[in-house]
Amino acid sequence: PGWGPGGPAAPDWHAAATRAGNAILATSPQLLIVVGGVDWGKDLTGAYHLPVRLQVPGRLVYSAHCYVWSYEELPNTYEALKARLGKAWGYLVQPDQPYTAPVFVSEFGTFSDCRHVSCSRWWPDFLRYLEEGDYDWAIWQGDGTYSLNSSPGHVFGEPTDYG
Repeated sequence: PGWGPGGPAAPDWHAAATRAGNAILATSPQLLIVVGGVDWGKDLTGAYHLPVRLQVPGRLVYSAHCYVWSYEELPNTYEALKARLGKAWGYLVQPDQPYTAPVFVSEFGTFSDCRHVSCSRWWPDFLRYLEEGDYDWAIWQGDGTYSLNSSPGHVFGEPTDYG
């Protein structure tokens, strides 16, 4: 989906999130409404010009994802990562803007063996970014091995190319 009107080939995620959030709040106004970004959750740039507006104020939380492989083209510096994330979703926490809302980073990580040059500094730089921006986050353990309930043919504990 896209953020905003984009025609039948690109459903409007902003409109869908707004409708769903308001429907939920109509029956349970005490709940928080968490709205993720597009492009695997890593892109909330559309909220800059078209923020989600809910009928109950103070109930919106944006959710972002961030993985090292999402930004492999970046120079391996904190400043480059900070600028890229600031444009993608970090700007949302700036006070007193039409788009201002908390950001919950619900997924993030690197490769389990950090086999790419781009991640040699990514982990400490990303954690620094979270701390300096006062973002909320949760960890999703992805250690790069198959779990007990993996697909047939996958052996528990064996390396996977995901995460």
